[in-house]
Amino acid sequence: MRHILVPTDFSETAQAAFKYAVELCRDLRGKITLLHVSHTERVNETLMGLDAVGYLSSTLDSPSTTSEYSPSFDTSALKNIAHRKLDECIALARCNGVSIEAAFEEGRPSVKIVEYAREHEVDMIVMGTHSRGPVAHFFLGSVAENVVRSADCPVLTVRGKSKVQD
Repeated sequence: MRHILVPTDFSETAQAAFKYAVELCRDLRGKITLLHVSHTERVNETLMGLDAVGYLSSTLDSPSTTSEYSPSFDTSALKNIAHRKLDECIALARCNGVSIEAAFEEGRPSVKIVEYAREHEVDMIVMGTHSRGPVAHFFLGSVAENVVRSADCPVLTVRGKSKVQD
């Protein structure tokens, strides 16, 4: 395992997967690519609902630039915040002696993750998986599940908080 891809949406489960990947790379002397896929053209209050947009903003620590019920949503701010968070993760991994780079893609997350892995000769994908109920899973699907089904390389899914100590 010389090249591990870690997709991130900056959630708690993505952070847990990142910690596992850092430990793997430190032991194997490999490289991590931390990938964030922005699907911002689909981010709006009409499609997602105000609660989902609020969750996304709070997950990314986005400053409130619009009112809670505003019909517009500044996706460029989300992209800037995502780039900043990628830089923060990279700094943390480098402090742990791990070779790491960041990548940013736009599009459907499961598709872009698999494409990136194929195009960059990734040996393994390490990603978080969210626990959703059966109804939410039916309507929303699972990025991790789609990646597991489509990827040409092994996919390690990490659930919940990491047991790896900071």
